[in-house]
Amino acid sequence: MQVKIIERQKQIELEEKEIQRRERQYDSEVKKKADADRYAVEQSAAAEKAKRLAEADAKKYSIEAMAKAEAEKVRIDGLAKAEADRAKGETEAEVIRLKGLAEAEAKEKKSLKHSNSMVRQRSLI
Repeated sequence: MQVKIIERQKQIELEEKEIQRRERQYDSEVKKKADADRYAVEQSAAAEKAKRLAEADAKKYSIEAMAKAEAEKVRIDGLAKAEADRAKGETEAEVIRLKGLAEAEAKEKKSLKHSNSMVRQRSLI
């Protein structure tokens, strides 16, 4: 009888050790799964963060490029307007110069005509 009790106690001890081993194995498997899940979530978050940073950089460079293009357009428009204003001013100045020359020529002709008329009148006298 005593032997059976000792055998039973040994069997219970073995079963308890097996239960503890299974619990450790289960805990280890659950922990590994949790660690793997956590790692996957961290990697996904890091990838999403990198994606958003890349998108933000792309948007930043796009905005900068658009601003530079707009500034260049304004600069070129300003140069074109300045050139047009300069050409208009030169044309107006040339018109005024030509009018002045025409008036001077007309006055000179009138003066010559008047002088010739005076010379004829004196010769008739």
